[in-house]
Amino acid sequence: AFFDANSFSAANDTVYIDGSVTYCKDMNWTSVTNNPVAHCSSGNFKIYGSIILSPNMNGDFSGTIFMEATSGNHIITSATQNLYFFMFNGTAHWSLTDSLLCNYLSLPSTSSGFFNSNNQTIRTDVFSAYGTASFGTSNIYCSDWNGNSSYSLDVDSCTIWLYNGASFNSGTNRNYNRAIFLNPDNQVDISNSTLKYLSAPDLSANFTNATIDTFICGSLNMNNSGNGNLFHYAQLNNDASLYGNNSFDTLFCNNPGHTITLQHGFTQTINNEFLINASGGFPVTLQSDQAGTQATISKAADTVCVNYILMQDIKVTGGAQFYAGQY
Repeated sequence: AFFDANSFSAANDTVYIDGSVTYCKDMNWTSVTNNPVAHCSSGNFKIYGSIILSPNMNGDFSGTIFMEATSGNHIITSATQNLYFFMFNGTAHWSLTDSLLCNYLSLPSTSSGFFNSNNQTIRTDVFSAYGTASFGTSNIYCSDWNGNSSYSLDVDSCTIWLYNGASFNSGTNRNYNRAIFLNPDNQVDISNSTLKYLSAPDLSANFTNATIDTFICGSLNMNNSGNGNLFHYAQLNNDASLYGNNSFDTLFCNNPGHTITLQHGFTQTINNEFLINASGGFPVTLQSDQAGTQATISKAADTVCVNYILMQDIKVTGGAQFYAGQY
């Protein structure tokens, strides 16, 4: 379907795409005039090629759009139109030519289908990153990221911004660049994956064999399902609960007046620095999650000196000298 300057003689002329299922190869509105309307508010719209919209049109795409091509290279130009439910079912290759806006985005769920963001910005609510894709240096905004698939996902240079009480599931064997939570009430699941940077005002977290270069968090509840995590730099700015066995190159408790709770019977290993920011008026409490049963902090060498802490049921081990100031 091709529309140009000769397609619409009056302002706001409308094309209705409202059958239960509608099919086309390419849909191209590049040269339209008179601000025509594409009305696709119900049913399924299956496109077997490219979709090229225009800023000189108005789109009502609240139905579901399926990209179904089985071969070839195709482009997606949304021209600021909201594509609402946008799904890839085919086995072709698709590339963005401008930013993408939709409410639900699902990538090709086959090993031969491929999506290339072409470094463009993507804004959606739910992002099902199930398929094979490259995101380059894109900024991706969503409230629900699911990367849990067996297909290749190139996310080592993009930035994922998560909002409105977001959920982030890394999938396994992923190498992420940056994930930044913007609002409270967040859930993160990272398994056998790496992140260069992770920050959040608060998190309920499941970490298993995760490696994070920089981790900055307000309130943290690390659930007890994971082990084998390595944080090169972790900064905790509020109450925090650490469960399982974890390693930190640097652990900075930047939370005067708050509490750090460690799971009893497990060990938090400090490779380089253990720092606590506290004061006489706002001491930091360091405690086991079970009264009378110790949690362990291990450091192999050097000296740890912390002041203004309230410590209970914490064992230190590993060879380093630990000092707590007396006030």
